[in-house]
Amino acid sequence: MTSDLPELLPARMLNEFVYCPRLFYLEWVDRRWADSHDTEQGQFTHRGVNKRSGSLPEPESGDSVKRVTALHIESRELGLVAVLDRVEDGGDGTTVPVDTKKGRPPASGQPWPADAVQLYAQAALLRDAGYSVDRGVLYYAEANERVTIAIGDAEVTAALEIAKQAREVAARDEAPLPLVGSRRCPRCSLLGLCLPDETNALLRRGTESPRRIVPRDPDCRPVYVTAPGATVGLKGGRIRVLHEDSEPIEVRLIDVSQLCVFGNVQVSTQALAELWARGIPVLWFSYNGWLRGWAQGEMSKYEPSWVGWRPGLGHLRFGGDGLTVAR
Repeated sequence: MTSDLPELLPARMLNEFVYCPRLFYLEWVDRRWADSHDTEQGQFTHRGVNKRSGSLPEPESGDSVKRVTALHIESRELGLVAVLDRVEDGGDGTTVPVDTKKGRPPASGQPWPADAVQLYAQAALLRDAGYSVDRGVLYYAEANERVTIAIGDAEVTAALEIAKQAREVAARDEAPLPLVGSRRCPRCSLLGLCLPDETNALLRRGTESPRRIVPRDPDCRPVYVTAPGATVGLKGGRIRVLHEDSEPIEVRLIDVSQLCVFGNVQVSTQALAELWARGIPVLWFSYNGWLRGWAQGEMSKYEPSWVGWRPGLGHLRFGGDGLTVAR
């Protein structure tokens, strides 16, 4: 398998290698991948810098760098390749790589080591192309915070040394053993493929019992309003359903995954605005349960969820790709 590996090592794989060598091996050598809530949120966070825009001037031109996004850069001499989220003009003749991360920096305000190494590799590629780079920026989207890192020869050398170590690991016949009792494992997208606790328990590498994997069971559920003439409104953080033949019914917004209305049911503007602000879609059905349409606000996170089941329709799933039907 190692003979089939690309000649150029992606800079983002250095991030994975520093985070966990086994994760790096499974993804780059074994080419195994699994989506998770974190990876989907990361893709959403990068939506603004995934599209190529702008171009870098030639290093010797002396022209200032305009805002550039999704810049592909590679070096066969360094054996590295990267797609830079953003490149900015440093204002002093330097070029500044900016890497976007979905989460938050540590409480110390310093970057996570894996993130820093990836940025060092990006700086190495820019330097190799002839640009002057003495710093980089990590933008942590959840905290809306930019962390500036000084990048000198020592940092570039460190990134190249880590790249060399990563290639040595990739040349092995088997993946490195999992981390033991690490807090990094539960949030890893390859947790179900790596099985760190189970593997370590079988090899008797740790003294603690394997951590239980508990599937997520969200408390929120679809709300169906089927009474003709009912009105759906909003009151104090709750969905309030009014109908002349019954007492008002209230449901907490935090317990609502979708609002499904059937037939002649009115939904107030205030209720729609609040539902969309919380990422809760609203679906309109005919009296007989045929889907007529749906509406949603801008989705802050991609997380598909099952709307429910209706006779003749089957399961309805609402996600970032719209509504799909699984009969």
